[in-house]
Amino acid sequence: MKKITKIFVAIIAVGILASAQMSVKGQAFEKGDMVGNVGLGFGWYGYGYGLGSGSALPFISVSLEKGFFDIPSINSVISIGGLAGLKHGSYGFENYSFNDIVIAARGAIHADIFKVEKLDTYAGVIAGLRIHNENLPESSFYDGDYTHLLGGAFIGTRYYFTEKFAVYGELGAGTGYLNLGVSLKF
Repeated sequence: MKKITKIFVAIIAVGILASAQMSVKGQAFEKGDMVGNVGLGFGWYGYGYGLGSGSALPFISVSLEKGFFDIPSINSVISIGGLAGLKHGSYGFENYSFNDIVIAARGAIHADIFKVEKLDTYAGVIAGLRIHNENLPESSFYDGDYTHLLGGAFIGTRYYFTEKFAVYGELGAGTGYLNLGVSLKF
C-alpha cells in the first residue's frame, strides 16, 4: 500500500512539474475533448472486502473519455468512454487472496454548475463486467471464480492546474465509493 501511494504521489508531482510551463485557460469540458484518467478507488462492496485481518489494495483504474455531444440548451457535453481496473486483497491466514478485474463503459454529462473556469463537474453511469478470482485454501469446497455484470452511478469533479493536467474526485458506486486520481487532456 505504501509503495502504491508513493508511486501515485510521484505521478501527480511529475504531471504538475511537466505541465507547469503551460498556460491555463478555460477548462470547461467541450465536444471533442479527450481525457485519460489514472485513479485509486476506496471502499469496495461485497462480502469479505473489508478484510479485517488481511490487506487490500485500493481499486486501481485507467479510463478514457471523449466529449461527443453538445447540449447547448443547458450548456453541457455528453462524454462516452471506457474503464479498466484491478482490485487485489489477501488474508494473512489460510493463504487466501482475490482479484477483481473490471472492464466497463462509462458515460457522463459535463455541466458548468459552479461557473469556475478550471473546474469540470459531471455525473454519469458505468456498466460492464466484474471478473472475480479467488485463491482459496486447498481444504475449501467453495469455487470463488465468477463473472457478473457491474453497474453504478457517480458524480465527480475535475480541477485543472494547467490546460492539460488535472486531478479528479468521484463519489458513487461501481469501482469504489470514492475515486481519486489524475487526468490528462489530449
